Amino acid sequence: MSDESLLAFARAFADSARSGLPPAETLRFLKRTRAADLVSRGKTVHEALASEGRFPPVLLALIRAGEESGKLDEVLDRYASALETRIDFRRRLKRALGYPVFAAALAGAISIVFTVKALPMLLQPIVDAGLPLPPDAVRAIGVGRFIVAWWPALLGGGGAAAAAFWILWSCRPGRKARALAGHWLPGIRYATEEARFYQFESTMELLLGAGLRPRQLMEIMLEYFREDPLLFRRLSRGALLLSEGKTFTESVGSCLPEEDRARAAVAEKAGRLDEALGKLAATHRDRHLYRLKVASGVIQMASIVALAPVCFGLTMWILSPAMAMMGAAVNQDGAASAPARPASAPPRAQPVETPEAARFNETQAGKIVSYMREHGAADRGEAEAKPVPKPKLKPGGVGFKKIQASTVKSSFE
Repeated sequence: MSDESLLAFARAFADSARSGLPPAETLRFLKRTRAADLVSRGKTVHEALASEGRFPPVLLALIRAGEESGKLDEVLDRYASALETRIDFRRRLKRALGYPVFAAALAGAISIVFTVKALPMLLQPIVDAGLPLPPDAVRAIGVGRFIVAWWPALLGGGGAAAAAFWILWSCRPGRKARALAGHWLPGIRYATEEARFYQFESTMELLLGAGLRPRQLMEIMLEYFREDPLLFRRLSRGALLLSEGKTFTESVGSCLPEEDRARAAVAEKAGRLDEALGKLAATHRDRHLYRLKVASGVIQMASIVALAPVCFGLTMWILSPAMAMMGAAVNQDGAASAPARPASAPPRAQPVETPEAARFNETQAGKIVSYMREHGAADRGEAEAKPVPKPKLKPGGVGFKKIQASTVKSSFE
């Protein structure tokens, strides 16, 4: 069962046990008909649930301890709280990994759209003009045509690959590989180490708080952490040490971080080991939340740094053929439209000046200069002596008649 289903079951069963509802009726309400029939026939709740084979051994052990102690609701509430924390860890990790996955998918989709749609539109006028295509353009167009022709097969292959990856991720060998990666690989270890310590110590705290004996607890822990090869080996060695008479802390000391062993040993001597493990688990929970924030920021920055050159390279790979073809077309058109340059004419021979020609040129130049000086002075004098404007006379006046009479007289003379 998933952690979400276990959480809903634990919360509902704890509420029904707290309200005094009979277990058989509670199981029937939770759609556990087979388990409800077994409880009605006299079986205990943990035996009825164990017959289904879907519940983890930790939950079955807690239900058994709760039935024996009469604190089933408290035990299930504590188990549900631990499940909520584990679910929160997983959701935070998925959110941290979701950004690079989305960015990579978006970059791939944009590259496919450019290759299939934009590149043929850019190169089509050049192809229509009859110009040859460079090899990069031919390859890019070939990729686009292949995607258009085989997109159903490519889509089905991608879905099959995703399904195969999910199966490998969820199967038992995949879970073992993930557990070993959390122990050995530095990056994965940083992101999951504190969560593993929290899960281990909170589980022991739950079992000890429910009243289980150390040997029973070791058996349940071995079953619960069977998919973690390294932790399972350490627990097997701890179970052997416990059978030889070692204390519980000495037996499981190899599974705990070094700073937790001393506190656990002191708490065991004081008879408060379950309380100490609960506080240690809370400390690891806080550390894990802090590490998740750091890992999320690092993953986002790393994805941006990694995808930026990839996207730039894909864009240049798509656009460079079109840009090269356009440049070649422009150069060819410019060469065809440019007029032919005439051949350079040979330089003219400069005539040789004779002494007679030199004297003649000097004489004529002197005459021209003197003529320009004389006429320039006359022009300047005329410009300086401005004529005095004559007064305007009105027709019919005395002055006007005198001038008119003198004009007629001069004309007769």
